[in-house]
Amino acid sequence: MTFKLSISLIIVLISTLFTACSKEPPNCSDEKTLTLLKNNIIALMGSSEGLAEKEMQSYLKLELTAAGPFDKKNKKYSCEAKLVAGGSYKFPITYESLLGDDGQQVVELKGINENTLAIIKSALTDRIKKGKATINETGKNEALSQAKQVSASDISGTWRGSNVDMTIKPLPKGFDIGLVVSSLSRCTGGDISGSGTLSNNIMRLTKIDNDQTCTVTINFVGDTANISEDNCLSFHGAACGFAGTLQKAR
Repeated sequence: MTFKLSISLIIVLISTLFTACSKEPPNCSDEKTLTLLKNNIIALMGSSEGLAEKEMQSYLKLELTAAGPFDKKNKKYSCEAKLVAGGSYKFPITYESLLGDDGQQVVELKGINENTLAIIKSALTDRIKKGKATINETGKNEALSQAKQVSASDISGTWRGSNVDMTIKPLPKGFDIGLVVSSLSRCTGGDISGSGTLSNNIMRLTKIDNDQTCTVTINFVGDTANISEDNCLSFHGAACGFAGTLQKAR
């Protein structure tokens, strides 16, 4: 969008038609006036970069609205307010609510420059992105809380897969974990063992060999254990691996 800002910057948006006999426009704090004013600001900011206008409206607030005496000759209210963008940026603004010659409401925004608009846009963008991130994180946490949490008895015992077998034994604190490359994989061998704790159906085993840290992550879903590994080559060689899907042995 191309626009030119001056000391007095005016964007006109039209609301519901007033009849020719209307004597006064909506006042400074009227919902119609504030909606038009916010629309003006959003329009001036230019490209919304994928942000919905409804989202920007919700994080653009106008507080402490005040009006001077009604100008009967020009049919307008001169207004002041505090603009709050994204809950963080606050800026005093002035605007007018008036009736045009055709009886329609006009809102004129004054005294705002490009730097101020850029700050307002940045504040809105950051707040909307944080809001979406919070919603996503809440959804993930709810999904975890709703998933069936496995117990010590659920995971203790023997697990078998095409590449690796696993044994888990409960300890006073945590579990003793042993992984060995399965003979079915036709590998020459490889194993790792150690202790781990269970959190949100996930268990991790960490071992250090020659300054290399191997991490094995086990995700339990019912009678299935999904294993992934990171930096564990020294424990099983290039032809083998601990990663795979295991089933609880009955």
